[in-house]
Amino acid sequence: MPTELSVRATQEEGLRFSMTAREHTVTTDYPLQPGESGAGMRSLELLLASLASCAGGSMVVLLRKLKAARARRGRERAGRATRSAPDAAD
Repeated sequence: MPTELSVRATQEEGLRFSMTAREHTVTTDYPLQPGESGAGMRSLELLLASLASCAGGSMVVLLRKLKAARARRGRERAGRATRSAPDAAD
């Protein structure tokens, strides 16, 4: 991951902007006419999507670490000998 992040924003038309980071481009738009959907997400929608993506990614990383820790504990338990009472049939 680069140590410096950079985004370039360009006004396309009206309140429509195009933002580029590395080779990825995102368009935001805020249509002024009722009923128009616009050419992209509104800025606040993009902010909420970014927060959701960040939180989701963090949860995936944490769950993977938890799964790996449980697997390690399972292997540790499987390697331990346990003593059981003799079977009555022996």
